Amino acid sequence: HPQLTPFCTELTGIIQAMVDGQPSLQQVLERVDEWMAKEGLLDPNVKSIFVTCGDWDLKVMLPGQCHYLGLPVADYFKQWINLKKVPLSSSQGLWFSCPSPPPPTLVSFCFFSQYSPFSSLGNLY
Repeated sequence: HPQLTPFCTELTGIIQAMVDGQPSLQQVLERVDEWMAKEGLLDPNVKSIFVTCGDWDLKVMLPGQCHYLGLPVADYFKQWINLKKVPLSSSQGLWFSCPSPPPPTLVSFCFFSQYSPFSSLGNLY
């Protein structure tokens, strides 16, 4: 793992101790794939999708980092539901197959997170 710069720590809130000893992106992606297979989510007859709070992680960051490292991006990372673009009312039609819209606390956190937009710490809660 690279040595974090003070700029990176200031921007993200991530310190070197959080990075040291952690698995590589390749190892993490392999674990995700193993989990997806174990849960039956790779079966073509099973419908599943990631739900995000914004497009950045799956549209820009993950593909860019995978390209930089020469890693493939699994097809299941190429589609997602961005909660920031989802109508919150079931009367608007998007939640037709769900029992109800997402909990207000989830939506509130998505829009009013206390963390910096550059902080991955906000993604942990």
